[in-house]
Amino acid sequence: MKIQALYDEIYERLEKDHEQVLSALRQSELNEEEAEKAERMELALQTAKDIFENIMTPGTSMKIVHSKGSLTIEIDA
Repeated sequence: MKIQALYDEIYERLEKDHEQVLSALRQSELNEEEAEKAERMELALQTAKDIFENIMTPGTSMKIVHSKGSLTIEIDA
């Protein structure tokens, strides 16, 4: 499999999974534990998408801003 095809397949899967989690979060019948798990999944999937969308080279950093806070990722030289 070519790298671009694999990249596209993984990114599309991330987008689909992210939309599925966002849909679950909109449901009002989630209990506290379910809502917490869904929020963690949403943050993880959004972060993965942000990393996929941005080229990171050695010596760079990326700050990802989310409604729950922010993450900073640094790539060592």
